[in-house]
Amino acid sequence: MAAVVCWPGAANAQRRREPPPATTTPPANATPSADATPARTAADTAQARAYFQQGQAAYARGEYEEAIQAWQQAFAVDPVPLLQYNLAQAYGRLGDIPNELATLRRFIEMAPPNDTNIAPSRMRIAALEERMARTGIELAGVASDAEVSIDGDVIPVPPVGAIVAPEPGSHRIHVRLRGHRPFDAVVDVIPGHTSEVRVDQPAIVQPSAPVLAYVLLGVGGAAVLTGATTGAISFSNASDAFVGTPDGTRYHRMGLASDVLIGVGAAAAATGLVLVLVRDRGESDEYDVAHARFVPYASTTGAGIAIDGRF
Repeated sequence: MAAVVCWPGAANAQRRREPPPATTTPPANATPSADATPARTAADTAQARAYFQQGQAAYARGEYEEAIQAWQQAFAVDPVPLLQYNLAQAYGRLGDIPNELATLRRFIEMAPPNDTNIAPSRMRIAALEERMARTGIELAGVASDAEVSIDGDVIPVPPVGAIVAPEPGSHRIHVRLRGHRPFDAVVDVIPGHTSEVRVDQPAIVQPSAPVLAYVLLGVGGAAVLTGATTGAISFSNASDAFVGTPDGTRYHRMGLASDVLIGVGAAAAATGLVLVLVRDRGESDEYDVAHARFVPYASTTGAGIAIDGRF
């Protein structure tokens, strides 16, 4: 882009090879129509010129944000088209592509057709639009059957080399794939730049069921069978024995032992079965992995093993 231009009226001495820009100040003898915008006063023009000069000095010092503020104030007082051109220069120095594009387009809309800054402005707009087309995120290493979401919104898996183009700013990427660890990343999208994100999702390796699982299955099954047998014997003989007699006491204790054996055996067998099933589930992700453990317990009503966990 070219350098900033001077305030209308002061530009003629510095731009002899270019036609002077149009000024929005009407001639002193002009009579505005009933629906015309009221003419700006000499005080308005002087104030706008002062703001312009402040912005020009700030621009020369490299203080572009201050220049933008001063030129915006000048434009609010006296909307000279070339102020939009100058604003575009400052936005360009800051790397603010969206605002640079907007001010260049506004300048072309407002400027007279013979303004020599229109042609370079159009060339600059074309270059900026091409850069904006490359603004976004390129995801590399995403499986075709993965689930991709940006800021919580699920999107189709982009093809290799394709650019996902959210608005400039910070965005959260989340990728899920069954049997693999989830991938999360926060990406800052900068206007005119493509941010490449390489997705890394290691597979979840399920450990083999330990020997304890099969031991629990066997011991638990044997305990249930033993408890059921002794329980049946105590039940069939308890009716023939009197309470308080040696036989009655023996059969009563046998019945309690049967209940404990059945409870503990069932819990042990169930725990062993869960461990085997977890091993045999195949691939799973972080939302599917089961965790289980067995906890012995005892109370006034009995004893056994409780299964604690999620499946």
